[in-house]
Order: sequence, then structure tokens, then C-alpha cells
Amino acid sequence: APGPEEVNWQSLWFNHQQRLLRGWLTAPCAAVVVLLPVSGLTSAISMLNSEFCKAARWQLYCDSNSRPSLVARSLITGVLPSLLVTLWQGLALPRLVYLIAQSEGRHYSLSRVDMRMGEIYFFWDVFNMFAQGVLGSAAVSTASGAAIYTQTASFINNPQEFPNLLGQALPTSSKFFFTYLIMRTLLSVPLRFLIAQPGVWQSWLRLMDVFGGPVPSRVAFMRDAIRSPRFGVEYGSSLLILLICLAFSIISPLIVLFGCAFFGANWVYWR
Repeated sequence: APGPEEVNWQSLWFNHQQRLLRGWLTAPCAAVVVLLPVSGLTSAISMLNSEFCKAARWQLYCDSNSRPSLVARSLITGVLPSLLVTLWQGLALPRLVYLIAQSEGRHYSLSRVDMRMGEIYFFWDVFNMFAQGVLGSAAVSTASGAAIYTQTASFINNPQEFPNLLGQALPTSSKFFFTYLIMRTLLSVPLRFLIAQPGVWQSWLRLMDVFGGPVPSRVAFMRDAIRSPRFGVEYGSSLLILLICLAFSIISPLIVLFGCAFFGANWVYWR
């Protein structure tokens, strides 16, 4: 049995029938979170620049070599897709996954909640971030408009063509994943050294006297308490970086270098 500090107390109030019902009700929510086409849309943005310039010859944006045009193209196709995925993965996804794991009502310890969160994260890594990221870039680069539906129908009728499609899609999507890994390594990890937990923000605000006035001791304790790092989220994020490095190690060898830098920096952070 888990120790008192590890007991997930709210799960002890449900009987077997309630846990079974909650499991059936939360399964569709987990499927929606896993299959929500966030990664597919953001990876398609990384390939949208070339396709847009083919369809609409906007000279000021597509053909101009001025510094504002170059910066705009770099931001839209390079920084913006990775930034959107990083914000979704860092702000919204952990809370959604935690709510799903807790709403199931069948995990008696906090460690088991983290394991369940890691399981959901693993499915999100494979079916959302990786699969949709690869197929989203390939769909934009190889087809447009109604041709996407034709290509999808052809793939459903001939699933044996999946290896060929995957071989064509991996080089196309390597830019999106490479930019994402660079942002995680050079931006997200250094920020974690500066902001170890959410209470740091509140400490900075108190130094600037934003809150003002004394607070009760109980409120101060809850405000300054160390937040749980939610190891299920860390487990899922590490698996995602490992999956990207293994999938693109041959196509883009520099990904492996940034992957090693990411794991090395995270090791220093957790130590």
C-alpha cells in the first residue's frame, strides 16, 4: 500500500461500478486529446510557405529579398509551428492529461496517476506528434485541396503502400521536427533553470509588491508550496524526443546532436 503522502485520496471515495463507469466516460476524452490534429496542422504550416507562393504570387512576400520579408518567412515556417506545439504541450496538454487520469478514479496512489499520464502521453507522442506531424507535412507538400482526400482514400484502400508513403513523408517533415527539437533544447530547457517551479513567478511578483499587504499563514503556505513536477509529463516528453531522434537519425543527423544536448541538459536540471 502507498504511504500517506502517496495516497490519491479522492480516488478512495468511488466504488467498483463508479470506477468502471468513469473509465468508459473518460475513454472518449482521452481519444480526443490524443487524436486532436494539433501537430498535423502545425507541421503543415511549416510547408505552407512554398505551397502558398506557388498558388499566389505575392511578390512582396514570396519574391522579395528584403530583410522584413526574409524574417516573416522564417518566423511563419520555422518558429511559429514549433512555438505553437511547444505552448500546447507545455500549457494545455499536461492539465488535460492530468484531468483525464484523475477523472478515471481508479488510481490509488499519485505514482500510479503519473504512470497513467505517461501512458496517455506515449499515445499522444506516437499518434499525434509523430504520425500527424509526418503526414501533415507530406499532405501539404504532395497534394492540395481535393487531392488530399483522393490521396487519403487511396491510402485507406491500399494500406500496403504505407511504407512508401512514410519514406516520402519523413524527409519532408524533418524540418518541422528539427526546429521543434532546437526550440526545446535552446529555449525550453534554459527557461526551466530560471523558473524551477511556478512559485518562482509569485516570488518575483512579491518582490515588486504586486500583491501588497500581509497574507494569512495558511495562504502563504499553499502559495509557496513546491509544485509536483508531474513525472508522467517528463516521461512523455522524454519519450517524444527519443522517438524523434530515432526516426530522423539517418535523414537528419544533426537531430541526434540536439537530442543528446537535450537529455544532457535535462540530466543537469533534475540533478
